[in-house]
Amino acid sequence: MPRQHPAQYHPYQRTSLRQSTTDANPAAVARNRPLTGADSTDPPRSVFAPSTSAFFRPDASTLPKRPTFANSIGPSDDIYGEFNHYMTRRELLRSAAGKDKHGQSTASSNELLKSTASSSTNASLDLYSDPELIRARKEIRELKSARRKLTDEKAAFERNIHDLEKSGHEKETKLQEAMLRVDQLEVDRQFLVDRNKDLTERLGDAEENMIDWKKDADMTQNILKRQIAELRDQLSLSKRDSDAQLRKAQLENDRVESVVHQMEQQVADLQNELTKQANYVKSGREQLSTAERQYREAEAKIRKLQANGSVTEEMVVLKRQLTEQTAHIRSLETKMQELAQQNRYLRNMQENTEKLKDEKEHLVQQLSRMSQIQNRADALVVEINALKAERQRWTEFLTEHDDIGADSPYALAKTLAQQRLELAILKEKYGQEEANRKGRAAHLERLERELEESQAKVSESEKQRQADLRTYKRLERSRQLAQKEVEFLREQLRSYDLEEEHNSVPGAYDTQKSERIRKLEEIVDEYRFHVKSLEDKVQQQERQLHQQQQPTSHLQPSTSSLSSLSSSSASSQQSSASSLPHATQALVTQLQSENTQLKKQLEQVEIEAHTLSRALGRGEHDPRTTRVLELVDNPERAELRIRQATLDALCEENRKLVEQCRTNNHNNNSSSNGSNVISSPLGSAAAVPVESLRSVQLECSQLKAQMEEKDKRAVRLKEAYQLKAQEYREAVFSLLGYNLEIEMDGRVRLTSTYASSSSSSSLSTSSTSPTSPTTHYSHSAHSTIPSFVFASGDADRGTVQLVGGGGGHAHDALAMRLENRVHQAMQYYLDERGSVPAFLAGVTLLLFEGAQPTEQQQQLQQQQQQGQLHVVHEMA
Repeated sequence: MPRQHPAQYHPYQRTSLRQSTTDANPAAVARNRPLTGADSTDPPRSVFAPSTSAFFRPDASTLPKRPTFANSIGPSDDIYGEFNHYMTRRELLRSAAGKDKHGQSTASSNELLKSTASSSTNASLDLYSDPELIRARKEIRELKSARRKLTDEKAAFERNIHDLEKSGHEKETKLQEAMLRVDQLEVDRQFLVDRNKDLTERLGDAEENMIDWKKDADMTQNILKRQIAELRDQLSLSKRDSDAQLRKAQLENDRVESVVHQMEQQVADLQNELTKQANYVKSGREQLSTAERQYREAEAKIRKLQANGSVTEEMVVLKRQLTEQTAHIRSLETKMQELAQQNRYLRNMQENTEKLKDEKEHLVQQLSRMSQIQNRADALVVEINALKAERQRWTEFLTEHDDIGADSPYALAKTLAQQRLELAILKEKYGQEEANRKGRAAHLERLERELEESQAKVSESEKQRQADLRTYKRLERSRQLAQKEVEFLREQLRSYDLEEEHNSVPGAYDTQKSERIRKLEEIVDEYRFHVKSLEDKVQQQERQLHQQQQPTSHLQPSTSSLSSLSSSSASSQQSSASSLPHATQALVTQLQSENTQLKKQLEQVEIEAHTLSRALGRGEHDPRTTRVLELVDNPERAELRIRQATLDALCEENRKLVEQCRTNNHNNNSSSNGSNVISSPLGSAAAVPVESLRSVQLECSQLKAQMEEKDKRAVRLKEAYQLKAQEYREAVFSLLGYNLEIEMDGRVRLTSTYASSSSSSSLSTSSTSPTSPTTHYSHSAHSTIPSFVFASGDADRGTVQLVGGGGGHAHDALAMRLENRVHQAMQYYLDERGSVPAFLAGVTLLLFEGAQPTEQQQQLQQQQQQGQLHVVHEMA
């Protein structure tokens, strides 16, 4: 791996320790170099700018063994010793030459030569006692010790750099291992991409099939919508017909109800007339009894008068009265016969009214059954139309869509089952791929964490390497400075020799020597200042490095870690000039793009998985993992057999119809020969196929079986309801003492178990509200069993009526007493308390208490009636 050249630095260059722009411009570097020898005798002063770069002081224990700075310099190691030896030898030579010249001088030598010779002699004598030279030698020795220290430090830094390079090689080895892992991941990713492409192609085929199926479903839906509209029109027509029939039935029912109402009014009027006639009969019986009594008294008087033998005018009056009474009695008997005839007529009318009520109930039941039959017929018509439409759709689908490869519903169902099986297999494969993908994703996450850790380590090593590199550059600049100083000193020595050889004025040597010594002192001062500034910078950089060794922030996600890895790889590429980070960065970019593509494909696969889960929710299952248990002869299989038989019949019928249509079309085409006559596709003498007739007969038989089954169910339910109602009435009758009967008009009739033996008259009570009852009395001769009739009204208002009874005048006192007690019970229980159950219980107690006296009164009444009949017979 090629290394970068350190930045060139010169002690007299006005730049910092960082690499300047003059590195790329050799001319500028040449301009900034010092002029030595013949070029210049006054080199520029060096100005040191403070460095802001970091400085790292390595541990001496980890320093590698590298060529030292002294070895790299070569023969210039002991340049200061050579310079001292050279100066001593030259001074000795000059002193000897001065002595020779002084012995040979004449008196004609000028004052300048004397002073020069004397100064030469003094210089030779004071060579080892001159304080300036001693100080210069001392400073030279200090510089040598400082140079040795710097050499040692430079060797330590070079060993540290060697260790850093070694650690860098280790990091490169780890990076190569990571690259191998990345290559393996790339192979896995390519495998996943291929599998995803395969799945995508399969999903695309499935989507195309779904689009085709959707188009077919839309077409079928449109056909169904048209058929539903036609069925709705037919249903509206059938509803209008049924409404018309229902209105006719309602009109007939209203007419019958009006007739029944008129008959009920007539019956009520006849009952009122019968009540009046009963009162008349009662009054006539009273008058008859009075007349009979008067008649017996008159006969007694007549017998008494006849016995006395005297006939007076009273006899004549009595006879006249007797005749009048007899005529009146005969007229009363005539009226009684007429009333008996009217009573028989009214009884016949009542029987007719009951018959009309029964006929009305029968008609209402027939009307309800007719409406049920009509609804059933409408439902059957709708079902028949739906079956016909379904048959037509199957026919059109199997004849028009031949490209699907299914010529029968069985083949279509088989294709659908195969598609479901393939869908289940694809779903299972998708699950496996999803599990593999998750495993690889976990593996990728683990590798990303490892890459992040290695990235952190690489970044720390990079920081350390940068610090070591800056230290190395600084030391390299110091080394170059020392080399330049040595070269400068050598040039100074050469200049001394050249000046000594070419100098024709020996007296000017001391001045030049002192000037150069002064310059050397300035150079030494500058060097000391430079060393001090370097020490300060090193301490400052050590403090900064200690601050930078604090814990770093948390790592970013996988994508940012990859980008940071690429950036760190790019920085390491700049530092090490290697081609591997370029490949890593390109690979990371490619992996990021492929990761984005895989995310998009994952979203598509998740959408497909959602579609598959919805298909699973519709009842689709994997037969390899799920087993459905069912009975051998379950309703579903029975229905399937029925549907299969129907479908087979429809297919056979369709086949026959298609054959007949083709035959008729062929016959028509052959007979017409291009004529414009439009003929039916079934021909002029088209006949219905036997299969169609069988299909219709099968439908009719199925409908009849369904109707019979429903009728049987209705009869059974009716019998069960009647049985339960009878049990309920018996339970109520045995526990509460009332026989419960619900009439057709919604009223409830309650007959007490003690009513037949305790009532001789009828008490009818009517209450329109619980707080305002009204009571009226009526006697009935045709009923001996009183009962309560309850009718409910609006807003919790109803009526209660006591009907029944019958008897003669012998029971007037008992009836009046019973009516008074019932009236008192009604006022107490209904008006004051508002409780119907309490009222019924009280009436039951009244009837139970009056059971025995009622039987005695009935016996007395029978005896009186027998006596009256005997008297009437005698009078007749």
